[in-house]
Amino acid sequence: MPDAVIHLAHVWNTDQEERNDINLAGTVILIEAAKRAGISRFVFASSISARSNALNRYGRIKWAIEQKLEAPFGVSARIGLAYGGAERSQWGTLCRLVQLSPILPMLDPQKKVQPIASGEVAEALIRLALITDIGHSVYGLGASNPIAFGHFLRNLARLRYARTIFVLPVSGNLVLTLLRVASCIPFIPAVNKERVLGLAGLPVLDTRRDLKELDMELIPYEIGLAVPYARRRLLEEGRIILRAVMGRYPHIGSLRRYVRAVRTWGNNCPVPLPPVSWCPVFLRAFEPISGQKSGGEKSLLVGRLHMAMQIAEAGEAGREVYEYEGESRILAMTKVALLGIGEAFLFPLRLILGRRYR
Repeated sequence: MPDAVIHLAHVWNTDQEERNDINLAGTVILIEAAKRAGISRFVFASSISARSNALNRYGRIKWAIEQKLEAPFGVSARIGLAYGGAERSQWGTLCRLVQLSPILPMLDPQKKVQPIASGEVAEALIRLALITDIGHSVYGLGASNPIAFGHFLRNLARLRYARTIFVLPVSGNLVLTLLRVASCIPFIPAVNKERVLGLAGLPVLDTRRDLKELDMELIPYEIGLAVPYARRRLLEEGRIILRAVMGRYPHIGSLRRYVRAVRTWGNNCPVPLPPVSWCPVFLRAFEPISGQKSGGEKSLLVGRLHMAMQIAEAGEAGREVYEYEGESRILAMTKVALLGIGEAFLFPLRLILGRRYR
């Protein structure tokens, strides 16, 4: 098995001139040391933003380092929009962005990005270190079918944090101004300007040939975002929705049945809940009168409410939801009257919200 070096390090907090940047100088020293030690392969973790005229310093430095590499000894991996794992680096910046506010000002949300899971990045780097027949010195690692950056952020908020966000296109100057203002406000996570500029200036690479050469097929990013966090988010969702239909906190058995049902019939992904989910009873205001959307398409939230109701009816809680056994007639009639008043109050809200919320 050949020896190899996989170079991942990068220093962000430097104010040196780019030609004297510590990342460039340090990598050159490392390359020379690897050659003297008889290392057969040097894999450099670059970026899909690497080019001579990149908008940010990071992309320009990565491109300068690539010029020091020659195949088959040196190979550069231009990594796309890496996601997953610990919330650090660019991934951490994206996670903080989608949690700041329901409305996210964004520079060019239609910009195409090429996601790739962090585990797939690690696998690709190892394959580049071990492959014997290197065809070229630069490999693109990212989805071969690019997606809009705003679409990625909305799915990140929905699948990881069960939130609904609205991406608002704004000018570059306004985004940078907002970042400077946010950095002066306590308790608001700081967002690195370099990373924002890097995302705004991402090119699109044709990665199909490179992925085929590495014998890799990337998983859809929606699955990559949902799987690690799905169970925890579904348990939180089930606790809220089951409480909405049962009137009390559900037992763990009901929660487990809810998660199994969503995994079987609900594509294993949590749905964004309305802001009123802090009071689960108000979730019923989002259910359309007919239970159907235009064209017969059911609302995701309505589908989960109906699923929770079936779970409640099938379990021991079903008796508690609908029957008044052991109670006096007056108490039972009072509860029915209160239920009717509540339904009458929710009726106009259902006419408005039930049609619009998905």
